[in-house]
Amino acid sequence: MDSYMELMLKQLETKEQKEARKKRMEELYREAVEKNEIMEEQEFALDHVLYYHGEIMEYKLGELIDRMMTLVEKWGAEPTGFPVTVLYHEEDGYYEGEIYLPLDREISPEEDFCYKEKVRIYHALKIEKKGKIDSLQDLYDKLEAYRIAKGWKAQTFPFSVTTAGSDNEEDWTTAVYVGINKNVI
Repeated sequence: MDSYMELMLKQLETKEQKEARKKRMEELYREAVEKNEIMEEQEFALDHVLYYHGEIMEYKLGELIDRMMTLVEKWGAEPTGFPVTVLYHEEDGYYEGEIYLPLDREISPEEDFCYKEKVRIYHALKIEKKGKIDSLQDLYDKLEAYRIAKGWKAQTFPFSVTTAGSDNEEDWTTAVYVGINKNVI
């Protein structure tokens, strides 16, 4: 088993790794600006939200959302939008994160779920991509590169929502929001 110091040293980047990451962030920033992909001063808003916070296994995300939908149906409520995911940390296919599902009315949650009247992010950065995506990481990285280049502080983890126009994944739109603080200290 690694000592604490060995674990800490493994997390440190080499000078070459830092330079490579910095160069990649600069490239992502230029690409995002050239393509006008990042929208500033966006608002993300959900009302009457069924909320889950905890461990989410990557391959069971769909099952968790299905459970949420079953409970919503049981309560006689209707979803008013698509599920929103916020993933903080991944380790061995397990995520620490949240799932939000906006509803048409207030409900009394049960099991592993909670209720929030409102979820809001003001002054958010937003990026959208139409069509099938293999990974959200590229969208996350572009938002991060843009935020860093502007010198702004992130106030939230990325909130991701995919809306389906049809069963064809090419008609889907994925949006990612990150709340920011433009005050530089």
